[in-house]
Amino acid sequence: MTRIGRSRAGAWCTAGLLTAAAAAPAARAAPAEIPLEAFAAGPQMAEARISPDGRRLVYLTTVAGEEMVVVRDLRPDTVHAILHAHGGPYSVSRCEFKTDDRLLCHLEGVQRGAGGRPYPASRMVAVDADGRRPRVLFRNGFFATPESVARSQFQDRIVNWLPDDPRHVLIELGDDGSVFPSVYSVDVYRGNLKLVVPARPPIMDWTADSRGVVRFGYGFRNDTGVYIARSGPDSPWHTLEEFKRFTHQRFDPLAIGPDPDQLFVFAPHEGRTAVWQMDLGRGGDLKLLYSRPDVDVGGLLEWPTDRHVVG
Repeated sequence: MTRIGRSRAGAWCTAGLLTAAAAAPAARAAPAEIPLEAFAAGPQMAEARISPDGRRLVYLTTVAGEEMVVVRDLRPDTVHAILHAHGGPYSVSRCEFKTDDRLLCHLEGVQRGAGGRPYPASRMVAVDADGRRPRVLFRNGFFATPESVARSQFQDRIVNWLPDDPRHVLIELGDDGSVFPSVYSVDVYRGNLKLVVPARPPIMDWTADSRGVVRFGYGFRNDTGVYIARSGPDSPWHTLEEFKRFTHQRFDPLAIGPDPDQLFVFAPHEGRTAVWQMDLGRGGDLKLLYSRPDVDVGGLLEWPTDRHVVG
């Protein structure tokens, strides 16, 4: 009886499987292969940025096989192309809103020096959100104002966006191709320049506070690095620290906080990279702000419109 019961159970099982198989839909057809052209078509959206009023997006996209800069109005939802992303030796890497209606676009490319040797370079184009009034801010040529900055290798390194000033940003430019830049105020509509901080070799990178005052500089020559700072726009520069590159560096600068004397830096803490606060007004004293025992801190978060530190 036991053996018969097993046989009947097996028969019922088999019948149930056959019934289920009969009721199951036919095997699905293999999905169509994605054409190679789809992979090479370019992104639908890349490097998106939002306007200060939240009404527009600017981003890179592909239109009919060509990469373009487009602005999307969110109310109503309309899209229009304003620039070709490629032209000559340069390509647009991203665009950002200076105001709700004026954009600054970063271009990266290659120039050639003496003997045809290539080297990396960048440029900047200002344009209205509707595509009108485009302007290459620093043109090479005899009539550039001043002529020396037109030969700057990198022309898109913004030091401060000056969110309370609708016409100007602070930008680093190497006079006559120098690697030691000066800081200028540039008019994003007309391209006019005003010198704010002259070059101070060996400083290669400048940082401004939330008011647009350049307060901190970093640079190096050979194997010696240096940090310099000042307490205000009319105060003298002083050396915060000198160090040997690759062997001893007490901290790495990140950004100036809401307090103009507050410099956020990377520095080690218990074997991990942590965020510290340095007081520029007290000779560089450090205070721990944030650390994790299990991971290194990767960086700071900035608000997309006025670039203030939020986390």
